[in-house]
Amino acid sequence: AFVTHGGPGNPFWNVVITGMEDAGKRYDVDVQWLSNPTFSIENMADFLDDAIAADVDGLAVTCPDPDAIRENVARARAAGIPVVLNTADPGAGTEQALPTLFYIGASEFLGARRMHARSWQLLQRRASRHASQVFTAFSNRRVSSSMV
Repeated sequence: AFVTHGGPGNPFWNVVITGMEDAGKRYDVDVQWLSNPTFSIENMADFLDDAIAADVDGLAVTCPDPDAIRENVARARAAGIPVVLNTADPGAGTEQALPTLFYIGASEFLGARRMHARSWQLLQRRASRHASQVFTAFSNRRVSSSMV
């Protein structure tokens, strides 16, 4: 089961749901998506409890609020259900980390670093273009003024 804080109707999650369903068909695995159409951490915790009660073979979870799902994840692990994390855990590498087996996803640190570098490039390019336009306008005005 995949328990998330996002659900159908959101373009991002629609792609994830389709990928999960395609993988289920490809590998002949029964997959379930458990979420609300709108964000609700309380319902997410309830969905985790439902999955534990159903004794699923494994859980994938997102982590919008680690403290709100910590006990649920611990119960799943205690029940022998493997749990993997699909969004970064802010407590990773510390005692505050969720008791999951591992994390699947992009590095949010590297993503932010690349976004910063790209934004900086675009800002410099725009500033350079703007400075060139200002210089040209200023030069044209000086030339026009000195010709009078």
